[in-house]
Amino acid sequence: MSFGWIFYLPMAVLGVPPLVFLTVAALNLLYQFWVHTRHIPKLGWFEWLFITPSNHRVHHAQNPVYMDRNYGGVFIVWDRIFGTFQEELDAEPVIFGVTVPLASWNPLWANLQVYAGLWNDARRASSWWDKLRIWFMPTGWRPADVAARYPQAKADLSQFRKFEVPLARAAQLYALLQFICYLLAGVWLLARGDALSTGAVLLACLWMALGLCSIGMWLENRRQAWQLECLRLASNLPAFWLAGELGILTLNATAWTWLIAYSLVSLLGIWWVRGLAAPALTPPI
Repeated sequence: MSFGWIFYLPMAVLGVPPLVFLTVAALNLLYQFWVHTRHIPKLGWFEWLFITPSNHRVHHAQNPVYMDRNYGGVFIVWDRIFGTFQEELDAEPVIFGVTVPLASWNPLWANLQVYAGLWNDARRASSWWDKLRIWFMPTGWRPADVAARYPQAKADLSQFRKFEVPLARAAQLYALLQFICYLLAGVWLLARGDALSTGAVLLACLWMALGLCSIGMWLENRRQAWQLECLRLASNLPAFWLAGELGILTLNATAWTWLIAYSLVSLLGIWWVRGLAAPALTPPI
C-alpha cells in the first residue's frame, strides 16, 4: 500500500479532481472497518456484489486455497469478473496470517520483513533475470537455485499457533499504558500534521518509531527491553527540546514538569516490573 499512489497517477493525468479522489478514497477506507471481523457470517445475496466480512476473511488467509484472492475494497464483483474470487469454505476454516510467520511485535520489521526476504533471495540468485523479476512475481515465488540451496519450510496449518510470548501481567500493564500514551500522541500529531514543517514531521516519525519498536521489544520479552526503554526515556529530553524548536510544542515550566513526571513514573514502572518478573525477561528465541 505504501506504493499505491503510483497506480492512481493516471487518474490525475486524466483530470479526475482531487476532491473526487479524496472523497472516494475516504469512503473506501471507512467501508473497510466493518469487514475486518470474524463475528459476522455470510450475508446471502450481498456477497455477490459487495465485500463482506466473509469474503474479506479470505483475503487475509494463508491457506493455499485462499492465497491471492478477493482484492476488492468495496465491490467483490470485480474479483468475480477477473477470476480472483474465492468463497469462504466451511470445509476450510480461515487461518489468518502470512506464509512466512512474522514472529515479532516490531512494527518496523512487520513492514520490512517481506522486502528483506526478497532482497536476500535476489542477492543469492545466480541469474540476473531472476534477481530482477523476483520483485514482480506472484506471492511465494523464488528462484529455483535459491529455493534448492535455501529451502523454506512451510508451516503445517493443522498445527498452526499464533505468535505469543509469555509475559507477566505487570509487564503487560506497563506496555499497555505506554502504548496508550503513544496512541494519544500520534492522534494529536496527525491532527496537527498540516501545520508541521518537514523537520517536525521527521522528528515525530522518528520519535514514534523508536517508541513503538521499544514497546514491541518489551512485548517480545527481550532481555534488552528495559535497556531500550531507558534509552527511549532519555531520548525524550532532546526530542522534547527539538519539538519546541520546531514549533511542535510550546515549552514552558508546565510542559517540562509533565515530561519529568512521565519519565519518573515510567522508570518506576520499569523498576517495578523488573523486580517482579526479572527471571522472565529472557529472549523468547
